[in-house]
Amino acid sequence: MPRSGIVVVTDSAAALPSALQSRYEIVVIPLMLEIDGAVFTEGVNISPPRVVAALLGGARVRVLEPPSGEIGRIYRGLAVDGADHIVSVHVSGAIHSIVEYAREAAGHAPIPVDVVDTRTIGMGLGFAALAAGAQVVAGHGAEAASAAAKATATSSRVLMTVETLEYAHRDGQVPGAIRALSDTLRMRPMLELKDGKIVRTGGTRNTEPARQEVKRRIEEYVATLPRPLVSVALVGGGALEAGLAINTPGPMIESSPGASLSAHAGPGTYIVAAANMPADAPIEF
Repeated sequence: MPRSGIVVVTDSAAALPSALQSRYEIVVIPLMLEIDGAVFTEGVNISPPRVVAALLGGARVRVLEPPSGEIGRIYRGLAVDGADHIVSVHVSGAIHSIVEYAREAAGHAPIPVDVVDTRTIGMGLGFAALAAGAQVVAGHGAEAASAAAKATATSSRVLMTVETLEYAHRDGQVPGAIRALSDTLRMRPMLELKDGKIVRTGGTRNTEPARQEVKRRIEEYVATLPRPLVSVALVGGGALEAGLAINTPGPMIESSPGASLSAHAGPGTYIVAAANMPADAPIEF
């Protein structure tokens, strides 16, 4: 428990490396996945490689709603452990309903809870949670932590290129007509988070050109940021091993795509995220 009594909470869609979770004292609420009727807990008994294997094997994979009352139990447990304020930073409410559950739980929590809908996913969310955690570790208050999470999320940009829109279509993230058009043209779609939703922003007929276009776009964006943070991930593989690093003057990490994002995007998806680091409490990797 941080000495200040302020606790930063996020969900496992952030795909935060465990070392960074520990360094910034972030509590992670796991999302649940269902594979052919069996329920698993992200970060506990399901991994991205297992999700990839299930998808390739034709299994039905779904990201589930959080168990009833679970977030409230977590908030109450943190209060019992000594927390006096919670900053709860979550995946876009347009993608998953956990932020709605967090707001409901916050209304019944025994201590104040600031709920932040980051309107993003993956390390776009992860950077926002880390920014909040860095504020707390630096000795700043809950208001500063919430503001840092919101500012970092607003500055973030998440791009990806997928092998197929089949998996995103299954989760209701793209309309069937867009998926059908991409499949007919044998396109490798490029997707981006805009206003909290996954939208198609282009595509090419081959994987490598699509990945290079994603690299180019994020590098152009990174060049506009005074204190850039960058992450790369490849579902079912290693982004750095595949030569998919981003040229950036700031820190870059290779993150896990996470089990839930792997289920949304599918095998072969290349995901990049960039955000601007807060100046008063920089994130250390």
